[in-house]
Amino acid sequence: MQLELIAGNLKEAMKKADAVSSNIWQVPVKNIHLLDGFNVRSHDAEHIAMLAASIFENGFYKTRPLAGYVAVVNGKQTIYLTDGHCRLEAAREAIKRGAEIEALPVVVSPKGTSMEDLTVGLVTNNIGKPLTQYETGLVCKRLVGFGWDEKKIGQKLGMTTQRVGDLLSLIAAPKSVRDLVESGTVSASQAIETVKKHGDKAPERLEAGAAKARASGKKKATKKHIEDKPTCRAVCKAIVAWDDAGGRDKDLKGLLAMARESLT
Repeated sequence: MQLELIAGNLKEAMKKADAVSSNIWQVPVKNIHLLDGFNVRSHDAEHIAMLAASIFENGFYKTRPLAGYVAVVNGKQTIYLTDGHCRLEAAREAIKRGAEIEALPVVVSPKGTSMEDLTVGLVTNNIGKPLTQYETGLVCKRLVGFGWDEKKIGQKLGMTTQRVGDLLSLIAAPKSVRDLVESGTVSASQAIETVKKHGDKAPERLEAGAAKARASGKKKATKKHIEDKPTCRAVCKAIVAWDDAGGRDKDLKGLLAMARESLT
């Protein structure tokens, strides 16, 4: 697109547009605090490193302010971060590398904002890297803790009641299933589908599928690996690959599940 813009006068433009000023505060980085347990994101070191490199090179974009909430803690007015956790961590990393950043732009929540509002905002106010399905499920679980039903959660988060139920079933699944999803070995959708179809046999089936995927050189187990009945040859190949890789104990359960399935 070929387009040239001539910079205008900010104050004059806003006056003519009848715009109203809203407070964006420049808060010293050291005075922006984290609320323990509030952020539902799994730590993504690669994503943080990419953001830190961008901030170091280009500075922190004021058009993308952080979001905060002012609370009184032990009689002290404290600014807590409610949105922009990755960007704050990246900014701190850029500062360690020598970036000259003293303060970051923060928009604070208006009076009357509740913890429920802040929790919903983890999904609806996110304009950066989207939450994973698992992380969104954690938000749904937290809202259930506030006494909300699945219909209300769906209305607030912009998703169907069925979808909310599926995500909650994922969060309620055995730890082995959740670990496979968090590690990226199995997609959230596949895990949900397998739990629905196979119930208490789902963990074993997903472990077996993960083992089959690794045996074929794949990082993620798909429906093909999980639903197809393994052949004895496939089991043997998986055992050889497991042994060649050093025989990691965490894969043994999946291999045993494959062997049992092939004999049924």
